[in-house]
Amino acid sequence: MQLSSRRAAGIVFTLAGAILWGFSGATIQYLLSTQLISPLIITLVRMIGAGILFLIIGRFLQPGSIGALLASKRDIATCAVFGIAGLFFNQISYATTVGLTNSGTATVLASLSIIIVMLVSCAQFRKLPRVQDVVGLVFALLATFLIATKGDVHSLAIPHEGLIMGFINAITVAIYVMYPRKLMNTYGSITTAGFGMLFGACAAVISAGSIHILEASGTACMPSITQLAHIPPLRADIMIGLFIVTVIGTVGAFGMYLHGISIIGGVQGTLLGAAEPPSATIFPAIFLGTIFTWADWLGLIFMLITVVLVALPNKKQT
Repeated sequence: MQLSSRRAAGIVFTLAGAILWGFSGATIQYLLSTQLISPLIITLVRMIGAGILFLIIGRFLQPGSIGALLASKRDIATCAVFGIAGLFFNQISYATTVGLTNSGTATVLASLSIIIVMLVSCAQFRKLPRVQDVVGLVFALLATFLIATKGDVHSLAIPHEGLIMGFINAITVAIYVMYPRKLMNTYGSITTAGFGMLFGACAAVISAGSIHILEASGTACMPSITQLAHIPPLRADIMIGLFIVTVIGTVGAFGMYLHGISIIGGVQGTLLGAAEPPSATIFPAIFLGTIFTWADWLGLIFMLITVVLVALPNKKQT
């Protein structure tokens, strides 16, 4: 009974994190489309703010974990890989994939991380996935495809460069889902996420600074790369949007999601993470007036089936 309650909590935390990502996605869509703020600057602000907030929260909820992590050079290095290769490159590779293809194609390619996590987990633990997880994988991929493309396969735009970047993005998703699990078990998900965010923020600062230096020196730079570091005038609506993305869409979403997968595992966590596309469609429909199509409804139903399949207990309880 205790195991069942813990598993239920893991499912709830993971789903809540994915849903908050969807809310954050609607806010980012508003910032990118109407405020001319770049993905790199959004990434920089959210990672610095979230990293600081995570460590403040961790100081009280996981006392001693910050000092313990700082005392281990190996774990600091592991956390740096998690923050840079997992969190930071995930944000930038996704934005770049959108630029090379479109948002629907980028979302479908990112969902391939579910397959990567499942294959790596099978190899790591030397056992096949549960039947319901495999069926859930199919429904999760179908849900993502329907919602990302509105059921139109011709909307998928996959040039060679976009396909490569999309696969890279899927790999970074798998990294931040699987790589920090030992850290989270040792130091807690909050402290691990806090340090990971700060390392990712350092990478974002270096990237933004390098782009501005190239611009200032007159070095030729691709327009898409230059736009990544564009800083708009900070008005009240932009500040509110960045606050929502940082507190709700990063601290809330990443905190809950990482805590959830530390309980239920990476395979089922990535399956439930497919709840992000439905929520990312529902929130803009509510707040931005975008149209909710038949494909969105069918994708939502498929996602609910995935949740039910993941929630099914194992045949043998331990």
